[in-house]
Amino acid sequence: DISGNDNTGAAYVFPRRGNTWGPEGGVGPGEGTHERLGTAVSMSGGRVAVGDPRADVGGPDRGSVWILQRATTGGYRLVKILTASNGDDYDHFGSSVALDQDTLVVGSPEADVYHFPAGDETDQGRAYVFSRNRGGADAWGELEKLTASDGEELDRFGCAVGISGDMLVVGANGDDSRTGGAYVFARNRGGKDDWGQVGKLVGSGVETNGQFGTSVSISGDTVVVGAHTNSVSPYNLQ
Repeated sequence: DISGNDNTGAAYVFPRRGNTWGPEGGVGPGEGTHERLGTAVSMSGGRVAVGDPRADVGGPDRGSVWILQRATTGGYRLVKILTASNGDDYDHFGSSVALDQDTLVVGSPEADVYHFPAGDETDQGRAYVFSRNRGGADAWGELEKLTASDGEELDRFGCAVGISGDMLVVGANGDDSRTGGAYVFARNRGGKDDWGQVGKLVGSGVETNGQFGTSVSISGDTVVVGAHTNSVSPYNLQ
């Protein structure tokens, strides 16, 4: 709560100095009540991305993402506030963020996706890819909009995102009656800087309402996916 505004939100940076982690500064505040700046965070090198999914930018709860750069004098300066090029009310753009060097992925899990001739599929979800120097130095231009190849209403594609080099993964915890799924995309698949879907992951032993895809992470050729409401464990973890 900042300046009398409830749940405005903030994010805090803690660099390691020797054996301790000391605060270097904060990111915030947002611009209004209930924005929830800091819902999602990601860092790569000297840059930080902070999700603000309930920011009212052109309409209620459309969402935004703050990009910050570490200053030579210490602390972080705001470089850009990003929004979706086709954002709509209650899309919650910025619910998830993943930053890797000059590439940023942002989830917008409540975005409605149009299908001809049926019309909009409510909360199917999208993910957006941005590139740091697209459109100019530090312009962070939008590179691509991603959707699932088999996307449907209430999938919540974009509830979680992860990126590592030329691969990224997007969670959709509402897919298949909330059993959930995760989608893998590769850079330059279909053209230069095009991110094409190369696979869909489903969890062995995940039941209906298990919400596989609620959290995702990728490093190199390995993906980890969380299913936080699944009551069946197919593995004995050692």
